[in-house]
Amino acid sequence: MKDDTLLSLAGSEISIAVSFIHRAVGIDRSLHLPSGTFKKLLEKSSTFTSKCSYRAWLKVLGSCGYSHNATTDLPFKLRKVHSKEAAVIGSSRWEDDLRLKAADYKLFYNLDPSGYFVATTDKGEVAGVIGAPRLTHTDGTIGFQHVHEDLKDKGLEETLWTAALKNLENRKISIEVSSEEVKFCQQLGFHEAWRNGLFKGTGAKLLPHVSELTNSPVLKQIKDIPFSKVVYFDETIVGFERVNFLYKWTNVSYPAAALTTYADDEVVGYGVLRELHLPNTYFVGPLYANNVAMAQVMLVALISNIPDKTYFIRSPLNNLSFMKLLTDQLYMEQIGETVRMYNQEEHNFPVHKALGLISPDIGS
Repeated sequence: MKDDTLLSLAGSEISIAVSFIHRAVGIDRSLHLPSGTFKKLLEKSSTFTSKCSYRAWLKVLGSCGYSHNATTDLPFKLRKVHSKEAAVIGSSRWEDDLRLKAADYKLFYNLDPSGYFVATTDKGEVAGVIGAPRLTHTDGTIGFQHVHEDLKDKGLEETLWTAALKNLENRKISIEVSSEEVKFCQQLGFHEAWRNGLFKGTGAKLLPHVSELTNSPVLKQIKDIPFSKVVYFDETIVGFERVNFLYKWTNVSYPAAALTTYADDEVVGYGVLRELHLPNTYFVGPLYANNVAMAQVMLVALISNIPDKTYFIRSPLNNLSFMKLLTDQLYMEQIGETVRMYNQEEHNFPVHKALGLISPDIGS
């Protein structure tokens, strides 16, 4: 393929492929590209704004002598994740404290059963996984990525990303990465949207047990109200209806809890406290509300259910008043930070209403 043909491809479409190609042949993540065609492509990319394309990705791979069909010599085999093994996507969660129960990963899997891929060795061992669920006709996300260290330089990352991009086609894509990976992802055509902090704290008895709040005009247990109202409010946040996922995600047992805030007989916020796989360890997510005050009330009510037990929440760092509540009043410790990025400069996620996120791997 001639240089001028390659240069006619959209820049961000090219940069995502070029970056991975150079990593595959041993060039490091800082992308010190050699002179010649690749350098010209990267320089050219700054004049384009189009998003990542599976078609362009394959063209650039082919121009460099790589074939996405040439898998016979690779030390792994790629296939879709089966329903009965959905828990395998949890291997991407290296933080043991934050690992969900195995059955919970099935809820994420069911968002798009065709959007999860696993690579296995000849011995049947898991070599890598990636999730690329199609959330709507226009939106998708890439997450749950895990690659075995021994196979990072053997084409596994490229193979997983090829499968993910093919599944997402031309959708707007969200990813969440560490601060150290931002520069690299910008080379792939992604744009930073906001930063999330991961906070760890200890529950405290600040309000009565949620079962005693049934007469409250503001707080209600989700099981005590028409569920359709929760589904509708959730859709105003995430942009699509996920009734089956939401029904199972909010169906929790004591001491976990699922609450809503009510105003004028309508849901204006909801929050869920779920138990993680480790004993006496919990996670708050989502925590969605029309304003910070409502989110604060729900959070305090939820953690009052688990005095002296460990809990986590992942929250956008740009909401300073909510950050003050977490660190100054609830004495939570920030133990991590990630960056939400999109392959388009604009996004429509109302981050000011999302005070607690479910997972960085599903974009909400």
